[in-house]
Amino acid sequence: LGLIRIVMLMLSEDGGGALGTTLSDYTAIGTKHPMEVERNDLSWTGAVKVLRRGNWLLRRLRFLAAGPASVPPRLLSLPLQSLELLRAYDNDPTMTIEAMERVVVGRKACVQLLTYVQSLRIVYEVQADFFEQLGGDESTPNWLIRRRLGASRRRTLQAQQLVDKHDVEACGAALRQKKSEGKKFPVESTCLEQARLRFQASDDELNAHDAAEAAHSMRDEIKIR
Repeated sequence: LGLIRIVMLMLSEDGGGALGTTLSDYTAIGTKHPMEVERNDLSWTGAVKVLRRGNWLLRRLRFLAAGPASVPPRLLSLPLQSLELLRAYDNDPTMTIEAMERVVVGRKACVQLLTYVQSLRIVYEVQADFFEQLGGDESTPNWLIRRRLGASRRRTLQAQQLVDKHDVEACGAALRQKKSEGKKFPVESTCLEQARLRFQASDDELNAHDAAEAAHSMRDEIKIR
């Protein structure tokens, strides 16, 4: 039931904010009517309604998974509520591939759905590192060009931050070595102070870049959807 709820939240177009979604259903005599399926408090009755509408479910699953490969390309956007719920199951022994393989009825569906949501989370978390692989040389949207430049700039800033952090650690180790030997350490102290200033500057620049990219990402996701 928890797995189906995660899937429903990921497939929701409103980010999981609404109480439910509406599907079409048919009565015993073939009359079509809308049916409500709750998401925030999904029951087995609601889960059965979702699973009975296989065409709708597969269509939504394929649409969401095809995001990065679409033409034009679009980023994969997952509702925060679905990610939080999936994270809550990270240490749950019943929410693993091995546990799903022990399900007597519906084993294959359970395994595939869990693999699907786990794979989507991985893509969502690492897609920012692969902007160069999205789209082609022709008709590349402006948002993707900007994101590529932003990702390249971040790699440069992060590399500089790591170099400056290593300098701080090396200078600190040298200072501690001189101190343990009972020697004076004016040079090491000056080097450590300068290294800390450089690290603080590079760290601030990286944080400022991330904050600016986060603001741009929110606007991009609204345009791309």
